[in-house]
Amino acid sequence: MPVSSHGRVPRARLDPIINATQALTVFGLAMTYPLVHETLTMFLDANHCGHELVSVNGTDQPRHVIDVAETMAISASASTEITSLVLATVRPGGGVLPGDDELWFEAADVVEESGLVLIDWLIIGRGCTQSPRARLGIPSRWSQ
Repeated sequence: MPVSSHGRVPRARLDPIINATQALTVFGLAMTYPLVHETLTMFLDANHCGHELVSVNGTDQPRHVIDVAETMAISASASTEITSLVLATVRPGGGVLPGDDELWFEAADVVEESGLVLIDWLIIGRGCTQSPRARLGIPSRWSQ
């Protein structure tokens, strides 16, 4: 299992989460098992340290990611500490769908409208995790 430089899962408010692998480690601790349709949001500060993690169950339609992104971004915009979000959508038995590339742009826009940055959107499916941002060739927004 990937770990922080301190030899364990990144600690909230202390250890920066510098890549998708570390984010997946944290998301993996919060996901429902067996896997269910859900979208998780990780709130990061300017140093990419995680603060809160919220899970929304029942996000079984592709566009639900936009609702979650918008709601979480509006909520986080009230905080002076939170600067960015990372989303993870769990699709049991599935993966990336046609139209996810467009949903990435839409989610990034609604987060930006709240003054925050969407670092990544990870789609956790059957046996793999993919990022529409990476698939599109958009440069990484991770700190490293």
